[in-house]
Amino acid sequence: VLRITAAELIEGSMRTNIRHRFPDLILPGEQLRIRIVLNAPQKKRDAIIRVVANDTLTRQRWLRILPTIRKTTLAIAPLFGQADSVGTIVLDGTLDSGDVQPFTVQLEITPPAELLDYQGGTALPVVVECNGESYVVQASVAIKPDRYSIVWTHIPTGRPCRWHLEIPVLFLYALQPIGSVRAVAALGECYEQVSTEVPVSVAVVCGHPLRAVQLGNATLQMVAPNPFGEVLELHVFSQQAQYIRASAYDVVGRKFSLGPEQSLQTGENVIIFDTKGLPGGWYRITIEISAGYRFEYCCLIKH
Repeated sequence: VLRITAAELIEGSMRTNIRHRFPDLILPGEQLRIRIVLNAPQKKRDAIIRVVANDTLTRQRWLRILPTIRKTTLAIAPLFGQADSVGTIVLDGTLDSGDVQPFTVQLEITPPAELLDYQGGTALPVVVECNGESYVVQASVAIKPDRYSIVWTHIPTGRPCRWHLEIPVLFLYALQPIGSVRAVAALGECYEQVSTEVPVSVAVVCGHPLRAVQLGNATLQMVAPNPFGEVLELHVFSQQAQYIRASAYDVVGRKFSLGPEQSLQTGENVIIFDTKGLPGGWYRITIEISAGYRFEYCCLIKH
């Protein structure tokens, strides 16, 4: 019986402890298969595996490592859309591998959750082009709280291939309408990852109905009507009693008060602001609550 006391992978001056890959004991006549994950980058090189048993018995083996090389690139298009509209996160990349067996491609997409909402299903089509021919593979999609995980199987052809993927999303209202989308591509745990990041921004269309906007401990649910006349209604759900005020700015930046601040009670509120004194035209409305939160809503039209 051999008791394994030490094991290491030696590459030049680098030593990696691989003792955890071995069992504590090896019985007489027993044969083992030990899986060792090599350090990146994956390239042709020499290494030594040294194993110590029973504290004194040492064996080592010189290895010539000729790994299968997998390479990938990743690009993502900048994203811009209008609130409440559907758009796509467009990703393109390449795959170059010496594999003869299929392998897994995994993408991790980290979107700004306050700006984008996934609109696809549990699978998405990936268009792959190899040797001048295109085909479609289905990628499985898992939506997690902070990211989208997308996985598909690639069948090597011996030549570089290109792939294209579109992820449908809904653009959301947000107090901060600018963020970024980050994507990471991996071809297995033994291979280096590639990543990229692009900006995403959301615009509110003039006259578009308002989605619920969170203002700290209050939710602005509706600004109506639009176009408006002598009054403007704000529908607000508040988690506590507080105050709300509103101002209007015309196209040249002049500020108009919409009257004194008004009280919000806990629960649903409909606040009416007097707009009889506003001239006709286009306006941007600024809403503030006593907790210090502020929101600008564009655009409203006064008849």
